[in-house]
Amino acid sequence: MRALRQLRGQRWPAWLLLAALHGGIAAFFVCDRSPGTNAALTGLPLDDAWIHLVYGRSVAESGLPYYNERELEAGFTSPAWVLVCAAAHWLAGLLGLNIVLALKILGTLCAIAMTWGVYELTRICARSAIGALVAGGLSAMTPALAFSQVSGMEVCLAACFGLWAVCAWHRRRYLTAGVLLAFAFWARPEMLLLWGLVVAALLRECLDDFSPENRAALLKAALPTLAFGALWGGYCLAVTGRVLPNTFYAKFSSGHPQGFLTVLHEAVWTLPSNYLMAGLVSYALGLVRAIRRSASLHWVVLLFPWCFLLGIGASRHIPSGSANYYYWLRYAVPALPFLYPTMACGWRLLWPLPATVSIRSRPAAVWSRRVIAALLAVLCLVAHPYELRRAAAQYAWNCQNIDEVQVVIARWVAANTPEDAGIVVNDAGALRYIGQRRTTDLMGLNCHALAHNRGRLREVSASPNAMRDFMRTMQARYLIVFPPFFPGILDGPGAKSVFEAVFQARSETYTIARAPQDLMVVYKLRRPD
Repeated sequence: MRALRQLRGQRWPAWLLLAALHGGIAAFFVCDRSPGTNAALTGLPLDDAWIHLVYGRSVAESGLPYYNERELEAGFTSPAWVLVCAAAHWLAGLLGLNIVLALKILGTLCAIAMTWGVYELTRICARSAIGALVAGGLSAMTPALAFSQVSGMEVCLAACFGLWAVCAWHRRRYLTAGVLLAFAFWARPEMLLLWGLVVAALLRECLDDFSPENRAALLKAALPTLAFGALWGGYCLAVTGRVLPNTFYAKFSSGHPQGFLTVLHEAVWTLPSNYLMAGLVSYALGLVRAIRRSASLHWVVLLFPWCFLLGIGASRHIPSGSANYYYWLRYAVPALPFLYPTMACGWRLLWPLPATVSIRSRPAAVWSRRVIAALLAVLCLVAHPYELRRAAAQYAWNCQNIDEVQVVIARWVAANTPEDAGIVVNDAGALRYIGQRRTTDLMGLNCHALAHNRGRLREVSASPNAMRDFMRTMQARYLIVFPPFFPGILDGPGAKSVFEAVFQARSETYTIARAPQDLMVVYKLRRPD
């Protein structure tokens, strides 16, 4: 019995179990052949992942984030993920792996570290190893998080840094917490909200007791993120003349009054009903327990996911029905792991007796509460195998869609255009990474002049002649776009005298988003007579 109690106090068995669960789910996703191909193994489900790979390759080769050769730009949202993409290139070269597979391996390792963070934070909040294991299992089996770990995107990395930062803050390792919060901000800018909550909690302690220890704790936790923000803003300012990256100017939207409710509905309410109902009960009980304890840690864990979802709703338009597409859902996913510690607190509230009490002396009421707690845990997990199968099929189809459209076009560009032939595009990831041609993105992600002047894009898109003049200034001969996005250029008067369609790629079964992105066409500028 003593050996059993010692084993229960050890973390490594739970860590190994959760890591194995992640690895198995990752293998399940990348081996899915729903489209009849191995696209899930060799492809990526979003073109944005290819954009970060472009910058990552440049960092791995030159140490600087070029997009086009020797042209610095700030067209990436996540500097931390660019470093991971650079590491993926080094790993691929070292082990002889395909770069996509190397990136998926690193993404899975980030997801494992994230779930370990859920486990550790839950042990702190719920004071229960069993509750922590259930929360960790829920993290590993959440379909959106399972999708994220092999998506080639930074979602799990951002959540990982945030979770471990909160753990370090609880353990009074303030400088470690500060550095982790800074990297969380570099992984996803919305994680700045977590930094604000932690700093607010420490500031409150300073106001209660303005001691040297509290002042030092506040500075150690706050300054690294300010320093990282200054570095990132300084880089953007030096390269583009603005302190924010191009992605902000290209994608930021003021949202809509119902933005938060839409995000809440899409991120939470569309989960399986059995998980939702059991999860709501567990979360409500955990909320009661957290309020009773009234500790700063619990309030930060409680508030952050809702502040995060509010920030997402306020900063971009999330359309109704977006939860059916990872393309949109990914923005809200980093908040999900922070819900599980509070849910575990609810389970812990139903499992109150210490292990020292004899089994025979426990009244029937205690057993009934434990049965309810176990039932809630099972209900939270029981639908996930089905949901994981559905998500894996969607993941495979998303990868297939990118391979059928962007990747096919990129390979055509690499094989059929002169090396000095520039291209103008409106999806700039795979086309630049695989096409290997000087690329100008009409969204402005790697062209800050367009990102900072949305009116300029409207001018360029006003007529075929305006686009032709713009392409000439960019020394580009090919226009590669989704035609429905630019009707004024491609269907307008004189379009056929300016552009010649030379190649196209289509996905017959398009699953990435509810948008006309299933057909991409290559247009070549006609030479003047």
